[in-house]
Amino acid sequence: MSPASFWDRSYVAPKQLPALQELIRCCDETLLMRVILDDHAARMEDEPPTPQRRRAMEKRLASTLRSMRVLPMKKKTGRDFLLMPEESFVLHAGSLDIERRLGASLVLFDDLRLLACSNEEAAARGEDFTRRSSPNVPYEELPIRRSYTLFPWEQTLACKTWLGGPWCRRERYLVIASAVWEMTFFGFEYERVVARQAEASGKVLLGVASSGNDSAQPPSPDSTAGRARSFDLKEPDRFETDFRDSLAARTARLNGIARAEFRDRCIDASRRMGMC
Repeated sequence: MSPASFWDRSYVAPKQLPALQELIRCCDETLLMRVILDDHAARMEDEPPTPQRRRAMEKRLASTLRSMRVLPMKKKTGRDFLLMPEESFVLHAGSLDIERRLGASLVLFDDLRLLACSNEEAAARGEDFTRRSSPNVPYEELPIRRSYTLFPWEQTLACKTWLGGPWCRRERYLVIASAVWEMTFFGFEYERVVARQAEASGKVLLGVASSGNDSAQPPSPDSTAGRARSFDLKEPDRFETDFRDSLAARTARLNGIARAEFRDRCIDASRRMGMC
């Protein structure tokens, strides 16, 4: 049996799916750290880290991964969720490069059941999935991506993970690395993360507004162009602006295709898990 053959099975029971923690344990630590640092941490840096800083980052990350591998999971809190690969595309304004990203999106199993079975079929079986999972959400917008930044590590590590699809091994590492990176949003030390998550959750519950004037509106392009003329300043070059607009439109189309493919993979996964 080849290493990837598990994801090629025609039927996989949800209980057979590995939890995120199991996949982290199965990963080659050196490769996983390389993907995390090269594809996630690198976006936070203006320039590549020095060898000394790189070694310090690797040491800190290795300690975090060790904690994740042995942390007791909260299986009951994670059993309703599934982590799945999802592509997205980002246009960088400076370089005008279109960057492809592959991350781990969190969805509800109930949303997948709705995708696998039409609302009529679900009603015929006496199962009201909509009320339990995504009330008032149109069928076409399922599955809803759930944020897990504030999830306790024990809960995220217990989430089942689906890596089926046209992915190579490095891409599967990218998905796992994305989940780890999301978990470390508040830091790499478990105790510090717990404290910061509690603080952030408290602000959400209290409805603390973000700083800044949310009502402020940016100036319209027309007014900006008019003021540029009045100040005798050079207006934007349409030759370059049109090019950026074209790239932005292309990026939007790529993201639309990626979202549609993600939905198709969700449907395929739910059917292969026998949800309908």
